[in-house]
Amino acid sequence: MKILGVLATIALAAYPSLGSADQLPVFVHNFYADGDPGQCNGAAYGKSMTPMGQWTPTIRFDTDHRSGGCYQQFSVYDPAGVLAGLTLQVEFYPDGREQCDNPGLKTIPIYGDVIAAMDRMSDAYRVDTDNRAGGCQQRFILAGRDDIALDVSFYADGNAGQCGNQGTHTVTVGRPVTLRLDMDNRSGGCRQSFRLRKIP
Repeated sequence: MKILGVLATIALAAYPSLGSADQLPVFVHNFYADGDPGQCNGAAYGKSMTPMGQWTPTIRFDTDHRSGGCYQQFSVYDPAGVLAGLTLQVEFYPDGREQCDNPGLKTIPIYGDVIAAMDRMSDAYRVDTDNRAGGCQQRFILAGRDDIALDVSFYADGNAGQCGNQGTHTVTVGRPVTLRLDMDNRSGGCRQSFRLRKIP
């Protein structure tokens, strides 16, 4: 947690009204594999905790014909109730054959307790795209607070056709962002990171 504390102190410079680094909300991201780990961030995966205002570590989807897929889930640790009234959701669904496990609308929980934030995250979904038709859609949704935004960075590092709607996008009230994952045996994969922040 020492590194987290340093990052929180840096991020606090952008949000002095929060009072101290201990009060800064933290975005929690879990990314892991159930088969060939090379498909999910080159096997360098797990839970990350990133203070509000900072970008999460970039993860990489590169699913293909290899066994298994990549799981993803989220939560927020908000010790001081800074995000009261905020709702964050991700909708996950297929647009082709079965490559997108456990689809549906997932609420990203916000907790005042760090253990809960680490252990009771959003319902995990699984990306296992390959050469079958179609891919998986991710739709990020924010409601309840017009002073908070979720930025999403999404880029290809190979064949761009595998990563739909590339760019750095901002999710705000009434403005969801939809991304498409369709990795297969084409070169490269899709890189993704997030930033929860206060709108100036």
